[in-house]
Amino acid sequence: MSGAEKETEVPPREVPPLEGAETFDFGLKKKKKGRRKKKEAEEKNGEAEIDGAFSEFRRGPIYAYEELLQRVRQKIKDQNGDLAGKKKITLRPPNIERLGPRVVWTNFAELCQMIDRSPEPLLHFVLVELGTEGSIAGCQVILRGRYTGRQIESLLRQYIHEYVACQMCHSSSPTLEKDQSTRLQVIKCSDCGAFRTVAAIKAGYHAQTRADRKKAKEASGG
Repeated sequence: MSGAEKETEVPPREVPPLEGAETFDFGLKKKKKGRRKKKEAEEKNGEAEIDGAFSEFRRGPIYAYEELLQRVRQKIKDQNGDLAGKKKITLRPPNIERLGPRVVWTNFAELCQMIDRSPEPLLHFVLVELGTEGSIAGCQVILRGRYTGRQIESLLRQYIHEYVACQMCHSSSPTLEKDQSTRLQVIKCSDCGAFRTVAAIKAGYHAQTRADRKKAKEASGG
């Protein structure tokens, strides 16, 4: 060889793969997108999402209130099959007998027992609606005035609708309780679980007696 020694080329050495190296991934360096192309892609994706959101909305049918209420009642019956098998309670009509200027409701206590309500609230309701006076005498009620059995039956139906029957499942077994926090009367149905508040029975008519006139005279100092 003449002059400087020729450099010999060294072939590249093949590096064996490391054991367990496949669990590590350093990733490949990705080529960055241009800002303009990236912005266009984001806008396109955004429009696609918005279009998809609007295309998924479908207006459903519009139902009337009575139809929705009927569907709720039917749902309650379907989930509580024993409600359909409940027997309808048949009440005897009020038995009214005349007694001079008064009338006697002879089967009052029996009807109170059938609707599972205390006698006093029912009597108070009747007195308020009739605007008269009355009292309980044993199993009967004596009312001042002349009233027919149809008049008393109409009041009894009204009382059952307001203070006895469940307005959701029409059951006759709800209980009437007083809420200690609100001091309101609440009807709770043990069959369907519905509950509602009821209006308090307002004070009824009170005829002025001789004792009332004497008391008023003493209060005025006459």
